[in-house]
Amino acid sequence: MFADAAPALALANSLGATQDVLATPAGVASWLETVGLGPVSGETALSGPELRDLRALVRDALGAVAEGREPSPGVLQRLNDVARSVPVVLELQPSVLEVREVPLARSPTARVLGALVRSAIRLLGSEARARVRRCPAPGCGRYFLLERAGRLWCSAGCGNRVRVARHLARRRDARGSGQGSLP
Repeated sequence: MFADAAPALALANSLGATQDVLATPAGVASWLETVGLGPVSGETALSGPELRDLRALVRDALGAVAEGREPSPGVLQRLNDVARSVPVVLELQPSVLEVREVPLARSPTARVLGALVRSAIRLLGSEARARVRRCPAPGCGRYFLLERAGRLWCSAGCGNRVRVARHLARRRDARGSGQGSLP
């Protein structure tokens, strides 16, 4: 998978059909720890509204590319505005000579928002955007990157649920039409 896409996809998928993991400060803190953007400060745990706003932009942009459309200029402008609010410098790490991005923002919330928006911008600005898909399984709708041709669902679990539902529907239809029923 395109590693830089992981935070952006995780943000987009933080809103499920029945649950919003960013609805509470505890949910925000837990989610940020899970995606590797912790440890979470008290300020950042209370940043649900900002994270939900950014998530709406990312979902809008990913939804457009998953449907083969360009994201709207307004959405792209708002993503760029968030990115501009957290400038980053590149530094070389001594001894290993690895490049590291260092956000110039002092606020932990701004650093988190900046990391998420940079992930989204890298994904949308790369060739990987052509592989963005939205899971068609009923009740899912998660975003994922297509890794092999023919893949339809975000996970094996979604694929299995769809196949089981189709199988049960065929059996129900066969019983309803009198085929396959026992005397």
